Amino acid sequence: PIVGYFANPLTSYLTARAALAWVAEFAWLAGDAAALQVGSFGAPPRSAPFLAVASTRFLAEQMRVQSGVRVLTARPLAAYLGPARGWPKH
Repeated sequence: PIVGYFANPLTSYLTARAALAWVAEFAWLAGDAAALQVGSFGAPPRSAPFLAVASTRFLAEQMRVQSGVRVLTARPLAAYLGPARGWPKH
């Protein structure tokens, strides 16, 4: 599957007109498998499933309300940061 990790609302930074088009396209991308075979927005049918994942449960619910698509949640993990630096050594 192709994973889309979202940390901002679907319509952030978009004009109202672009937001409507994007939410509709997102619903097609992340919708059920039958819808993916139809093709839309001038795109050919997709062979790989698209899995939408939100960074918070609130965002996942907001995306579901906007698009009608159930979105999973995976909290960010900052393991790449490593140990704290600059702290006094005792």
